[in-house]
Amino acid sequence: MKKYDIIGDIHGYAEELKALLIELGYTCNANGVYVPPEQDRQDRQAVFTGDYIDRGKENFEVIDIVRNMVQAGHAKAIMGNHDLNASLYHTPHPVTSKPLRKHNDKNTHQHQTFLDELDLKPEKGIKNIEWLKSLPVCLEIGGLRFVHALWDTPSLNCLRKSGILRNDNTVDPDRWHDLEWQPRAPEQTQEFKAIELLTKGFEIKLPLGITFKDADGNIRKKARLKWWVNLEKPDLMLHEVVLDVPPNVIPNIPASDEIKEQIRKLQEMEGDMVFFGHYWQKGEFPTVENKKFLCIDQSVAKDGHLAAATVTIDNGVIQDMSFTSVKSRPPHGRAAQASVA
Repeated sequence: MKKYDIIGDIHGYAEELKALLIELGYTCNANGVYVPPEQDRQDRQAVFTGDYIDRGKENFEVIDIVRNMVQAGHAKAIMGNHDLNASLYHTPHPVTSKPLRKHNDKNTHQHQTFLDELDLKPEKGIKNIEWLKSLPVCLEIGGLRFVHALWDTPSLNCLRKSGILRNDNTVDPDRWHDLEWQPRAPEQTQEFKAIELLTKGFEIKLPLGITFKDADGNIRKKARLKWWVNLEKPDLMLHEVVLDVPPNVIPNIPASDEIKEQIRKLQEMEGDMVFFGHYWQKGEFPTVENKKFLCIDQSVAKDGHLAAATVTIDNGVIQDMSFTSVKSRPPHGRAAQASVA
């Protein structure tokens, strides 16, 4: 049997990450590497679902912890949208030398805590960026699948067929410029749209006249779609299938048949259970709404929790799953645990 500790978005909160690993039974050895408990060290790994940076102020320490665990064979890690954004922000176009992600106020603000550390330790910052660029966008291990926002097979096929993704699902170092954001939406390449879907998920247009401000104060006319929602629930309402929109913004109107059909298409995937982060969920522990998909992001950067799902799997079948979480600062709370039958 294999055991995986699946950890959601960390966003530069190193103290919470260390507290969570300790609560899971990991210890920090003489080389500064967090290792699983000795009794199951050979058959246990952590899996990080992306977004190691931005918002918190311990970006470099988070990268050190995760990278050391990966290099020692005690963890796997994939790329989140903030890791993708940083990779593009710090990579110049091979012809124009302009950054592949604009250095405008919005993008810089989102990335500011990393930039602050980069100013203090530029050489280490460059190495950290190169590590972020080396991460795969998805993983399939032990009968489980991992992606940051949405497992979408057509998008993966698009990136693989174009050669942008290599066999290990990392971006070809010579192809980053093919993921550059273009100034007008119709000009976006299929490859750009594909990697955005995998790392940022699917968005829907809100009804005419409905807008909201996101966490960074930007006005939004679109909202992230909660694509893993349980479609069997009767009388599904619009506010139950969109994310980040304040409750008072959306009136009590039913989710349209068009939206339900879009969700149904996104859920039509064969194969193993998918674990992902990205979506700023509330509460101490992840909520199991759909047995095939589980979001593991409990909003550590929004006074929430850093959470892990510990999954025991045998011959591709999940035997047990439990949750552990720590409260974000301030105040730094004690860890809590829960089990799922």
